This record gives sequence, C-alpha cells and structure tokens, in this order.
Amino acid sequence: MIAQGWLRLVPGCEAGQAPRSASRLGSGTAHELWRVQTAVGDFVVRAPDPALPKMLTTAFDRELLLQRSAVAVGLAPRVFATSAAQQLMVMEHVDGRHFSEQELLAEPPLRQLLDALARLHAEAEPPDLPSLDPLANAVQFAQQLFAAQPADRRQIQDRLDKAALLWRSCLAERRAPAVIHCDLHVGNIIARRAGAAGSPLVLLDWEYAAVGDPLLDYGALLAQYPAASRPVEQHIASLGPQQRIAPPRLAAGTAVFALLSWLWWRARAVQQPDDEAANRQMAELGQRLDASLEQALAQRTE
Repeated sequence: MIAQGWLRLVPGCEAGQAPRSASRLGSGTAHELWRVQTAVGDFVVRAPDPALPKMLTTAFDRELLLQRSAVAVGLAPRVFATSAAQQLMVMEHVDGRHFSEQELLAEPPLRQLLDALARLHAEAEPPDLPSLDPLANAVQFAQQLFAAQPADRRQIQDRLDKAALLWRSCLAERRAPAVIHCDLHVGNIIARRAGAAGSPLVLLDWEYAAVGDPLLDYGALLAQYPAASRPVEQHIASLGPQQRIAPPRLAAGTAVFALLSWLWWRARAVQQPDDEAANRQMAELGQRLDASLEQALAQRTE
C-alpha cells in the first residue's frame, strides 16, 4: 500500500482524501513508482525504494531543475509536487506505452527519438550548472570497485585509461552546453497515446541528466543500442554546423558511455552478487565495451 505521507503530496489528496485508485507500477533501479488517480487528475509518485541499492549519489535539486527545463519544451512529465527530504516527486501520468528494443530501432520511433534529442539540445534552457564530466563519474564508480574487488583493479584501470584518452579527443570539438538526458533506454522513453497533444515521445527519469555536450546523449544512446549507429550518424550529419559531431568523436563518446554503463552494472553486481540477470548484463556490456574502445581508438589513430 502506498504511504499516506506520499499521498498527501498528490493533487486531490492534500487534505487526506482517498484516491480513486493507487497501483504499483513496479520498481526502477533505485525507486518505486505508483500511479495515483484522484478527482483532479492522474499522477505518478516516484520515491526511493529502500529494498534497492542506490548506485551513485545524485542531487535531487539538480534533477528537478533539468527535468523542468525539459518540461518547458514538452519532453518530460510535468512536476506537481516534491519533497527533497524524502527524495519524492509527484508527476503527471503520461498516457502512452514503452517500446520494445526492436520497435525503438525501427522507423518512426528512432526518428522521433532523434528529433526529440535535437529539440532538447536546441530549445531547453540549460540551468546554471557545471558541465558534465563523464570521466569524473567513471572514476567514482572505479574507486568503489577498487575497494570492493582489488583483484580486478588492473582490468578496470586499463578500460578507464583508454576511455580517458578518448574523452580528451572529444573535448577537441566545441559545442554549446545543452540539457542532456544521459540515460536513454526503452524504460525511459514513452510514446504518447495516438491523438494525444504534445510531443510524440516523452523522456522519463532525469536522475542522471546534466548540462553538457550533446555528443554525450548520442553516445549514451549508441552505448545501449549499437545497431542504431547508421541512423544516428545520418541524423547528426543533418544538423547545423555548430551541432555536428565528427564520426571519430561520436565513436569516442560512445565508448566513454559504454564504460559508464559497464561500471554501473559492475557496481550493482557487487552489491547484489546473487542477481544472475545483473551478472549476465555486466558480462555482455564488458564485451561490448572492449569492442567499442578498440573501434574508437582505431578511428582516433587513422
């Protein structure tokens, strides 16, 4: 049952009114989600799930700033209430559905996603925050792992060193910092119901969003879905001169995000060693990471 303290933040329940319905939507990697329908609307309550480990400390206030920037251009759920003390957010419920991976990589969903990213990067007003340094995040993960699994330090450090070299090459291209989502997978992308007003796609979960080079969003997408490389390259080629990304830099950015993804799952496997699915995901991402690093390094030396 949803906590009564949470319900009091939901429009229509502030004075203790009972909701029309409250149903669990499931859990993410560190949250539990509830859909709450009241006399005044349909909402989602997101709060930390104490049963799930939190992988990386994130700033709730920063997330809220970035999500509201995306709300202003129609690409994120509106926020109605928050509690920083509880790390809790009450948002609109978006009437739509998630894609499967196969669906996302087809037309038109992938085109819609790329158009949404272009709009986010061009139109969302970046809040006054320092630009994201993905290597700093990677070092945080690595330091956790060095302490937990010292025998694997050499492998982790080798991958980190290669990614650091690639990231330095990314910095050679100068683009204006933009709002970037940085966590682009099917669970965070929802297609609005046909005929609904607004952007066809809405991006969820802005916990790892940042201000930074738009390259990082395309790298985050390709680190998850390498099969999207050709459409992504074609999309980038269609952008204005200030937004274009050279193919070797795109390969480098992809490898950097592949490292972050692998480190994230490696940290999760340490915290949940009996999670067989997490261990399989970690092993698969490790293989993909090595291929991505070698490809990007080869392009860099051409």
